[in-house]
Amino acid sequence: MSEYLVTMADQSQMERYVLNRRKDVKTWERLQMAVRMIATIDPQYVIVQSSSPYGQRRVSMFAHFTGGVKAIAGGHIPGTFSDKLRPCLLIVTDPITEHQSIKEPASRDIPILIIAFCDSDSSTVSVDIRIPTNNKGRHSIACFYWLLASMVLIRS
Repeated sequence: MSEYLVTMADQSQMERYVLNRRKDVKTWERLQMAVRMIATIDPQYVIVQSSSPYGQRRVSMFAHFTGGVKAIAGGHIPGTFSDKLRPCLLIVTDPITEHQSIKEPASRDIPILIIAFCDSDSSTVSVDIRIPTNNKGRHSIACFYWLLASMVLIRS
């Protein structure tokens, strides 16, 4: 993540703090892809969910600032994606803790696009867009939801 959020200017002073860099991790490109998807879909059909304590407030703030997006802060209640609530896009903070909300649309044959913030230990089954990030720390979750919200607002 550090190579995408830090300018590419003189980084020689910070090199001792960076363990290693990987060229194949494309966090910025995945964020831009997610923003394109969120911006093209009507906000009333977008749900953002987090059951982790650090992500619940961030999800609510994301929904507030993007306007019209539904936020589910807390655990998933089975039957949420029924005839009454048919989302086209689901954004989850952690695919491990939100595994029920990822499995439910697939089991009910509901076509839904799933965007997830994935850590190195995350399961990516049924996730369409994976954004590689640290999804355990409150500062990194807040940073990525802020980035996502600001990029969506700029795009739309």
